[in-house]
Amino acid sequence: MPRTVRTRVTAALLAAMALTFAAPAPMGAQVSPTQSTTDPATLVADSIGLTADSVLTAAGNVEIFYQGRTLQATKVVYDPTTDRLVIQGPLRLTDEETGTVVLGSQADLAADMTEGILTSARVILNRQMQIAAAEVRRGQGRYTEMATAVASSCSICGNGPPLWELRARRVIHDQEAQQLYFEGAQLRIAGVPLAYAPRLRLPDPTLERATGFLTPRIITSTALGFGIRQPYFITLGPSRDLTLTPLITDGGARAIEARYRQAFRTGTILLQGAMARDDALPGAGRGYFKADGAFSLPQGFYLTFTGLAVSDTTYFTDYDLPDQDRLRWNVAVGRTRADESFTGRVTTYQTLRADETNLTQPSVLADVTFERRFELPVLGGMSGLQVQGFAFGRSSTVATDTDADGFPDGRDMSRLSAQFDWRREWVLPSGVIVAALADVRGDIYGVQDDSTFDGRILRGHGSGGVELRYPLVKREAATGARQVLEPVVQVMVSPTTPATVPNEDSPVTDFDEGNLFSFSHFPGVDRLEAGPRVNMGLRWTREAGTGWVLGTALGRIWRESTPGGFNTGSGLADAESDWLAALRVTLPYGLAATARSLIADDLRMTRGEMILAVTRPRYDLSSTYLWAQPDAADGRLVQTSELLLSAGYYMTPQWRASATTRYDLEAEREVSTDLGLTFRNECLLFDVSLSRRSSASTTVADVTTVDLQLDFLGFGGAREAGPARVCRR
Repeated sequence: MPRTVRTRVTAALLAAMALTFAAPAPMGAQVSPTQSTTDPATLVADSIGLTADSVLTAAGNVEIFYQGRTLQATKVVYDPTTDRLVIQGPLRLTDEETGTVVLGSQADLAADMTEGILTSARVILNRQMQIAAAEVRRGQGRYTEMATAVASSCSICGNGPPLWELRARRVIHDQEAQQLYFEGAQLRIAGVPLAYAPRLRLPDPTLERATGFLTPRIITSTALGFGIRQPYFITLGPSRDLTLTPLITDGGARAIEARYRQAFRTGTILLQGAMARDDALPGAGRGYFKADGAFSLPQGFYLTFTGLAVSDTTYFTDYDLPDQDRLRWNVAVGRTRADESFTGRVTTYQTLRADETNLTQPSVLADVTFERRFELPVLGGMSGLQVQGFAFGRSSTVATDTDADGFPDGRDMSRLSAQFDWRREWVLPSGVIVAALADVRGDIYGVQDDSTFDGRILRGHGSGGVELRYPLVKREAATGARQVLEPVVQVMVSPTTPATVPNEDSPVTDFDEGNLFSFSHFPGVDRLEAGPRVNMGLRWTREAGTGWVLGTALGRIWRESTPGGFNTGSGLADAESDWLAALRVTLPYGLAATARSLIADDLRMTRGEMILAVTRPRYDLSSTYLWAQPDAADGRLVQTSELLLSAGYYMTPQWRASATTRYDLEAEREVSTDLGLTFRNECLLFDVSLSRRSSASTTVADVTTVDLQLDFLGFGGAREAGPARVCRR
């Protein structure tokens, strides 16, 4: 039999047809929403018929579109006297606004599809949570009531049970409140009943934030014992929330953690901390507090602040928090533009190191810096101006060094500096690039509580130089590779010897590619280089057409005499610096390697590091090796040799294992180890981690912590789902 031609009829036309054949509507009867010409519905079907009593029948591939809702069915009968739709399935009702999909075998619905009854139905919320029920009732355009229901966000293969499911006598979905209410709820894992709750309330998948319990975490620690963390999330409005997390362990630990977040029109703040009592410090309260914030201010300025405080030095280790040996409070205001920047900071420090005391450490620092870049008239080239004010204070007033740390115990210092630099380049016909360089600065120091330096110190300093670069480029026609070889020579002269001032910001120096061609190789400004010197380097890079890159660099500094102020491990302490050698390799299949070392004339390595990383879709590997000779100025009284290894592997698209370890090769001991195993699919997150922190101290014990987390995905929108289960035939 030939297929009927599909017919499209608007609600306005349906209404006209109904009025033509039907008797006048009784007084007080409501006009059907499908008869509204201002908000019309659209009906599409293979065939449409209208009886004398105005009953409309649509059959064959029926589709109705109304106010963002779509109904697909085999047959639909509309009776205008009752304003209802009788539907034969299989049917599919989709609400585009909420993402809700309802499937069923048959239904009796209101004309606007906001209420009615469906049998043998399945409700899909936000394309994630599925609820199957013997009967579904929709009411008031808000509530969906499901009897004898099974809910799960897991994929189902064949006739087997889902990975997890919630069975209930009745489930009510409040679409407006975005909540699911279960009566007689039973949790099953792989079909096995594990837990029962007479009443249960859970957020639906569309709800991002709601007051209630979050997923608990189970921990076991050698410091605290076996325990559980149970977070409770509290919404305080659309822009604020509070999370309270009690922690109870069988080792006697009782703690309450709190996190407060608030978003403003121009920024955010985050406050978090904890209070605890445990057997590590019997009878004493322990805890920490942390604050972070960032705000946008008018005219492009920003404001940030951060702070951290803790009750004792071992709290972070005992409670498996990131280790800190110095605590800092910082407030900063700044602005960055294309040609200028401004930053103002106030910072306070508190040391937790056993060999330091807060009386003799700089406790309060203030820093204001303004920089601007511009083209210099007449001479041409690019110039920069920097103005900086800096000050700090110590609590002690002792003017001598009684603790042998290299600084007077009570020295306070302030500095006002101005620096001007200039650079201009010329390209010669031979391809050589010649640059002229200049740098001039002036400083005013104020020093108190120092037996060597006292009062005001004026200092001026200037440097000039010439730089020659000869970039050579070669292209390989056969492979498409590109090679760049660039020798660089800088001849620098500092005709003035700067006045001696206290050295607070440059006691430790490093030598790498970043400061090879610098006016000064000190990290700060309290020490400046004087006299003639030559900075030389050679860089070579090869970029292959297949995507791999190989780069090398070699450099050294020659001076007229031995400089002062450089620590022995920096590679800069002698008149001729150590050789700086660097290698970088990048391969297209995810391999990257970087090696950097300082080598003395006798080919003895004074400092070296190597980083190797492999990143592939299924696994990732990385390793870092660091070696350094002893350097008392840097706190290294013995040779340093450490290895850091990290690896991650997807055993399946859902299962991932990870491991990270840090090992002290010199002391032959493990510093830290972290192991993790994670399962994540479309409906479940399982994570177990083990962390071990070893202590070199004889008074602080090693700490091992095991953390277990299990999340049922699909409720709320906070957790991102993983790869879906693939059903095998």
